[in-house]
Amino acid sequence: MSNGSEIFGFEPEHYAIRQDLRQRILFALSFWAPALAVALGLTTLLIQQQIPTAAGQTTPAPLFRWNDVLGAFILVAAYLFGWWQWSQAKREASLEKFYDRLNLANTRLISVVEQDMAGKDPKQRQKTIELSTYDMWVFAELDNLEYAIEKYQLGYMGKSQLCRAIRTFRSRCEIQDFRDLAKELVAIAGYQPTTILAVTTALNETAKKVAVAIPAP
Repeated sequence: MSNGSEIFGFEPEHYAIRQDLRQRILFALSFWAPALAVALGLTTLLIQQQIPTAAGQTTPAPLFRWNDVLGAFILVAAYLFGWWQWSQAKREASLEKFYDRLNLANTRLISVVEQDMAGKDPKQRQKTIELSTYDMWVFAELDNLEYAIEKYQLGYMGKSQLCRAIRTFRSRCEIQDFRDLAKELVAIAGYQPTTILAVTTALNETAKKVAVAIPAP
């Protein structure tokens, strides 16, 4: 059965977002290298289990001491557990940072709503910085999406969390003014090519969805 991200088209592959192959290889090597080294060492000992004698005969030699094997096993297990903890800590830190950034974007959205309710135009840009409250909210949403994409590509964020970020951004794209401004800002603010492609896909698909949902006059 498909999960929600696949049903509604929020999976990363739909937006040409893929994890960095080099990072995945390095992660795999760092995880398995110690275990493979120990296995290779034990295999070498097995091959050398017979030692040539002076008379040309071979006599069985002790393979290895079990306390040495146990020590090696404990060492490898400790390393793998430490590696797993480090990996989980990196993901947890990325997740906490993502929610902090999401809270910042929500705070800026509240500012937009408050200005609108007070009769002020949140899209009015200040003369000194040429940015409006609305601009800062859209920037925050774009930054959140790029953060999630970059962390996912590095392997520090899971697929489900990236799908959450995509869903959040797609929900913002339901607003016409947001779509127009996001299209403008993502092209001029130095975002990564992957982010630009993902944003463009989200904007185009949401625009088509909204157009279909609006009945013809």
